[in-house]
Amino acid sequence: MQYIDLKGPQGNVFNLWGVAIDIARQTKTNLFGLDPVLQKDDIYDKFRTMPYEGTVSFMRENFSNLITLTGDDDDDDWEDDHE
Repeated sequence: MQYIDLKGPQGNVFNLWGVAIDIARQTKTNLFGLDPVLQKDDIYDKFRTMPYEGTVSFMRENFSNLITLTGDDDDDDWEDDHE
């Protein structure tokens, strides 16, 4: 399990995008219907249209079995819902 503190340097949006693409590559999972190996730039373009909170929600919805995001207002409620 990877832990990312959203208030720390790893919590910046560019790092979150990179983590999402790395996880998708490792698990051979498409993001937005796109191949993370062949269409990485297109995936970044999709992420750029999201607000920061949307990226955080996307990460939680798609990778909660592999990462834990901490340090935001939803942190306590989210962990309670996923224990």
